[in-house]
Amino acid sequence: MSPWLEGIWALAKVFGAVLGVMAIGLLVLVIFIDIWAKRTTAGKFCCFFLEQKHLFSRLLKEDGGKVYMGRGENKEEYLLDPRRQFWAYWPAGLPAALQVAVRAHFYVRHSPDPWDPEDTESLISARSLRIISDEAMLRTTWRDVRDSASPRAGVAAGLPSWALALLLASTALTGIALYMLMGVQKNVNLLMQMFGG
Repeated sequence: MSPWLEGIWALAKVFGAVLGVMAIGLLVLVIFIDIWAKRTTAGKFCCFFLEQKHLFSRLLKEDGGKVYMGRGENKEEYLLDPRRQFWAYWPAGLPAALQVAVRAHFYVRHSPDPWDPEDTESLISARSLRIISDEAMLRTTWRDVRDSASPRAGVAAGLPSWALALLLASTALTGIALYMLMGVQKNVNLLMQMFGG
């Protein structure tokens, strides 16, 4: 085999090793996320709460046909109704293959009864349509969205802990791949000296 082909073969092996390490790391990460999501959602409901102009969700543990949000004096009780539940996928933002199906309910904050997701007639009334189409309300909403998406907020402040762990794991895998490439640099230099380069 000619020296050029040997050099190309050595680089192909290095590239294959780096891709192999990255594939194994990705597989381990996917398995970890799958196990974590299933353990986190076991016996819990994903409850969506509407409070004024904000919608947020919480994973809440079932306790005797009810779920509780908060602690101590601020503890709020919400009723569970199997006729008004639906399936949601958690955690949001991950690919569908990594999400877990969780029983879910919609609530208006401070109201213990869940919304019925099938009863869409009661969701929009003449009054709510007038409020939605109000120009001043739309301007205020856009201003709030623009302010919340401003670049002044720190990047790490908005990331959940699992996203930071994912970022650290991918950074570590990249570092390992670069370390392996640097170790092969000696062999590449030797091959270049052999070819007179």
